[in-house]
Amino acid sequence: MWNKKYLSLLGLFLISLRRISAATETCTPTYAGSTYTIPNCKDGYYLLKNGGSAAVASATDLGGCTNGSKCNLYKCETTSGKTTCSADTSVTGYVVYGGDEKALLLCTAGACQNVADAEGTYLNAGYDKGTKGVILCGDEGCDTLTTTDAIYLDATSAIATDPTKFTKLITCTGGKCSSEDPFAPNIVLDYASKKGNGKYEQLIKCVEGTPTRAKRSGSENSNNSDSGSGSSSGEGKSTGVSDTCMVMEHGATETKVTHYVSDTGDISDNIGDQLITCTSDGCFIDETPDEGYYINSDPEDDDMIIQCEKEGENDYDCFQIDSSTFSDDCENPGEIMITGSGSEGKASLCISDKKEEAKEIKSDNEDEYIFITVDDKTFPGVTTEGKICVKISGDEGSVTKASNNFCTGEEIKECKVSTGSNCMIETYYLIDSTDKIISKGTGSLFYCAVENEACTKIFNIGIYIEDKENIYYCSKQDTLSCEKRKYEDTCDESTTGRIIYKDPILSICVNDGVEIELSLSNNGYYVVAGSTGNIFTEDANKYSIIKIDGKVITLDTKYKNNSKYIYVNSGNSGKYKIMDSKESCPKKDSIFDKDSILELKCTNGECTEPTSPEPASP
Repeated sequence: MWNKKYLSLLGLFLISLRRISAATETCTPTYAGSTYTIPNCKDGYYLLKNGGSAAVASATDLGGCTNGSKCNLYKCETTSGKTTCSADTSVTGYVVYGGDEKALLLCTAGACQNVADAEGTYLNAGYDKGTKGVILCGDEGCDTLTTTDAIYLDATSAIATDPTKFTKLITCTGGKCSSEDPFAPNIVLDYASKKGNGKYEQLIKCVEGTPTRAKRSGSENSNNSDSGSGSSSGEGKSTGVSDTCMVMEHGATETKVTHYVSDTGDISDNIGDQLITCTSDGCFIDETPDEGYYINSDPEDDDMIIQCEKEGENDYDCFQIDSSTFSDDCENPGEIMITGSGSEGKASLCISDKKEEAKEIKSDNEDEYIFITVDDKTFPGVTTEGKICVKISGDEGSVTKASNNFCTGEEIKECKVSTGSNCMIETYYLIDSTDKIISKGTGSLFYCAVENEACTKIFNIGIYIEDKENIYYCSKQDTLSCEKRKYEDTCDESTTGRIIYKDPILSICVNDGVEIELSLSNNGYYVVAGSTGNIFTEDANKYSIIKIDGKVITLDTKYKNNSKYIYVNSGNSGKYKIMDSKESCPKKDSIFDKDSILELKCTNGECTEPTSPEPASP
């Protein structure tokens, strides 16, 4: 049903799943005297055998819970140190068995059967579905995933005659997950294949069931109800035959970048379609694509060209262009010429009105920078006629407006970070593994401070800012890896640890609704709350110590105050700044405001609130 590579990725993604070692006491649910207990077990769902006289306490017992002999569901929760278990007849849908087996259960009004050899993603119908909307199953069992905006293949919709294809997607947005009909044709990130570096190993491709499309209308069934599956229909649904989706390999290599257009609908972007960029490290949504043209890497799509252009201050729209609209000759510089079709098709950039001078856009050429004179709107992002500098990228298969870092006046100069030659001062450069300057993807970051002097390599986790258009995030898994990202518009729980821009002010979001303007007067040490995608900490129960120094924000793993704890001013005026003296303590009516003092215990810059707080006094 699922290919081996996909299953291995599922296993890696199930972070919290590990088989309990022999040295660990075994979870052994028991039922005696009408009382259900779970010694050595965690909170969750457990089962009572069909006869109602004993708990399901082994893999053999679990195998006995079948469609013809369902077991009764018990929910066990710990409150104030006391664990209580009670029968739960409210569940209809899929939940995870709390025992060591981490099995998938399918329940109807609390009567459950074991789903043997479960694979893939399912809607969670359990008590924690509000925050963990999806269940992911692989070789090591099943576990719930924290709800974030995401798309998964719905394992319950696999086609019997071809189990590699699916007719439903699980879509999570706004904290809710639901099973929906797919929009097709479309390509999206496969969120079940998320890697440790935050990128995605695979894509999901959805194709039309029939060539006839109709307006979509209907309703959806979400996991906020008591159903474990559902459907919806709306604009884009094919008539007669269901659209189908499947896992798709991204096709990128060490020397080849691939691009696809993704219509994410209302998942995260209502402005326009987005560009998926894939490298050998994985795939990601390119939030700030360079304006220009990209070769469409989908071999089954006849439309070769993707066009990306900026819309408004901080949004981009990328879309495919019908290949039939392009000429096979050159009329104006800056236009695209297409010759041939299908696998024999070639796309070239016209640099004059002569066909023979056109530059082919392909993935095995060296990067080339050239100046061309274009008319108004002949090239994406160009609003007035004149001379522009463009980059024809070999490994990316694209032609885009070149950065000022490369083209100054009418000269083309490529910076050499090892010597500082041709480098702009007070500028960051992103370098790939071949020491080539890149504008997207991940690489090493260098800062060039002085003309013709070797640039400084960045080694610390943090955020490095030139201006609102050039913001670099450096995070670490095994090694430090940096990438360019766009700014956020609002500071909330989902954007902590990110840069906010509100003309003309740049800030960092350190907690829900708490922004710190990046000015010299605000330099110092702060803590930032954890959140998904936060480079400082993704754990929502933790904080990290950061140092703000102008437009550089770094993780501080060596902060010391010669005290067991650190104390943070979490009041309205404190903005989560670490207090270094009693004079900095927040006051209310001339008295220390204890409610605005956050006490934290920190190790290597990562902090938690102590379980037994001591009196708050720095």
